[in-house]
Amino acid sequence: MNILDSANNADDPPVTVDVLQRVKPGCETAFEQVLTDLITAAHSFEGHLGVNVFRSGSNANPEYRIVFKFDHMSHLKQWEASPIRQQLLRRASQLTLDTGQPLFSLG
Repeated sequence: MNILDSANNADDPPVTVDVLQRVKPGCETAFEQVLTDLITAAHSFEGHLGVNVFRSGSNANPEYRIVFKFDHMSHLKQWEASPIRQQLLRRASQLTLDTGQPLFSLG
């Protein structure tokens, strides 16, 4: 890595987005389908490094922690602004109790 690469990386760092999503009881199956579609769509975007999904295992309070990783903030922003993501989030919003607040970490 040369000095220019290091400087560019500082302006456009790798990023991890951690989203906690509470699903309406009884909507888990439909939410799982939307989640599968989100993951599939994210994989097609430049810079996508992977997704981890953690499920609460509680039927009374189904909760998902979804962690998206991108190689650069600019690639994450492209994903976030994409029409496919917006469409899938609209579908998910009908199945969840809240909007799911993302937490970002750089590096």
